[in-house]
Amino acid sequence: MEIVKIKKDNLSMKLTNQILELIKSDVFKPGDKIPSIKQLSEKMAVGQGTTREALKQLQVLGIVKTIHGRGSYITSDIKNNSFSDYMSHLLVLKEPSILFLIEARKIIEIGTVQLAAKRAVKRDIKILEKIINRMEKNIEKPELFAKENTDFHVTIAQISKNYLLSIFFNTIYEIFLKEQKAVAAVLDLESESLDYHKRILNAIKERNSNNAGKEMDAHLTTVENRIKDFLKKVRI
Repeated sequence: MEIVKIKKDNLSMKLTNQILELIKSDVFKPGDKIPSIKQLSEKMAVGQGTTREALKQLQVLGIVKTIHGRGSYITSDIKNNSFSDYMSHLLVLKEPSILFLIEARKIIEIGTVQLAAKRAVKRDIKILEKIINRMEKNIEKPELFAKENTDFHVTIAQISKNYLLSIFFNTIYEIFLKEQKAVAAVLDLESESLDYHKRILNAIKERNSNNAGKEMDAHLTTVENRIKDFLKKVRI
């Protein structure tokens, strides 16, 4: 694939997409140095400001790394499969449905965790503790962490002892898991998420339904805001 000129509408987005295509087609390989802003701008017939904006977006994605005084490089640990997976997760975050899902979760899960705090028994607490332990163990493994994260929330629905809530969460499990995998792959939220889950668990242990609801609200609002902030920076 050759580097070609692009039209002058939505330039930074189009330039970003073209660089991504060059990476996918192995014109630019992991570890390669990208031409200077001036050179890239001349080859693609765009202004240097447009090129800077495109490289900035790629830096946000973790695909390009800029070293002061040396230039910009394709991140060395990007592989074809991981790159493809990463971009698919990014597209999930770009879907309007993900924010609708979090909005719905806030409405439902705050009440659900309050019920769980009132109705949990020792066996239920132990199940949640085991999930927390697995989350800690897999904090550096986004796919596994996402599954345990999802299971934590589904288990809370089961602990609420309201069978309709359990049915609801089991019905949306795959959508829920897809969202969690996207968040884990693209956003660096594992440590913060784990901390919120521990606080939610402590509130359930203490049978403090108000605190359980507040912690769940804070947790989901944090995720929602981080996704919104990320999407403001990335316009692919």
